[in-house]
Amino acid sequence: FWAGQDLAHTAERRQEQLTRELPFAIDLIGGAMRSGLDFGAAMRYYANLDMQGPLREEFSRVLADVTLGRPFVGALEDMSARIRVKSFASFVSVVSYGMEIGAPVAESLRLHGEDLRKARFNLAERKAARAPAVMILPLVLFVMPAVFIVVLTPMFMRLAPMMKMGQ
Repeated sequence: FWAGQDLAHTAERRQEQLTRELPFAIDLIGGAMRSGLDFGAAMRYYANLDMQGPLREEFSRVLADVTLGRPFVGALEDMSARIRVKSFASFVSVVSYGMEIGAPVAESLRLHGEDLRKARFNLAERKAARAPAVMILPLVLFVMPAVFIVVLTPMFMRLAPMMKMGQ
């Protein structure tokens, strides 16, 4: 039971890291393509950078598949099926569509990277907007009773002798 939860948590954390790294990777690959490299060389450039992370490892695996004779689009679709990240699936569709019709992939990647950053920013805004509602319960359960104890204890200590005299 615990091993399954740990594995699920590790997979979720890996997907979050992939989602976080993807806009930067798209920018680097797109920039390399705008400077004259083709898609394969640009992906190789990104995979050979001195960076650690699951996205670089996955791109290295795609390049290994391509070296063994798989087409880029098929290797990217396999990667998309492996990592199951929605934003990466849209990246694969942008690349495959661009390669299919002969459109400039670099410009499409630039626009797609901007869209991913905007979506990530919107997600962060939604999480930040939800934070006050999540903080209410701990505030009510822990902070407010402590404040009442600190504020009301001296008042009750002064009233206690008066109450004894009144009896």
